[in-house]
Amino acid sequence: VMGLDVDPVHSVQFSNTPAYPGGFKGSATTGEELLALVEGLKGNGLTAGYTHVLTGYISSVGMLRAVQEVVEKLKESNKDLIYVCDPVMGDNGQFYVSPDLLPIYRDGLVKSATLLTPNQFEIEQM
Repeated sequence: VMGLDVDPVHSVQFSNTPAYPGGFKGSATTGEELLALVEGLKGNGLTAGYTHVLTGYISSVGMLRAVQEVVEKLKESNKDLIYVCDPVMGDNGQFYVSPDLLPIYRDGLVKSATLLTPNQFEIEQM
């Protein structure tokens, strides 16, 4: 699409958002799994040309810390890397995720981001 070669790495594989009253089915990628996937991409020379990273819903502290590590390493390799961070944490006065993710976003990933796309609730928390 538009000349971009995309390597999608899903943070979750859910049937629907956890906000549904009937719950959801599926699983979340762990931080260790993310780091292993990125190591595999890097080992095959696939991360060398990365120009953009986009993150959205992340459900655990371990995964978010791994994302932060990956973004920092990619920025070391490409100082012009564009990082778009959607800090999906909640809406309408409620967290979707553990509030423990907030300081990792606020004190780390937000500072690394080129572009942030929080909703009103998320920006109020930060």
